[in-house]
Amino acid sequence: MARRSGSPDQALVAEFSVYLTREARSRHAGTLVKGAVLEQAGLSGCWKLVSRVFREIIASRALPRELGFREVGLSEKRAPPGETWRDVVLVQRSLPRNFA
Repeated sequence: MARRSGSPDQALVAEFSVYLTREARSRHAGTLVKGAVLEQAGLSGCWKLVSRVFREIIASRALPRELGFREVGLSEKRAPPGETWRDVVLVQRSLPRNFA
């Protein structure tokens, strides 16, 4: 988890990613890890968490929904140099207990 830089408001937004092996996925590790990220973000005073998930991987999109994230946008054709272009869905979750 990393806080965004920029304006003071952006400092209250944290971005995170979780990558799991096939074995870890079958043990529901993603739910545990993202739950821990939510808890830490709340304790750190963040008011929003954001992430990106690959559009075509259904399980990657289902897990954030199960944890209260909502899909807020689509970023098309993203990839590091030399990689396959892929679309990513932008997800976010507000943490209301930290609103001023």
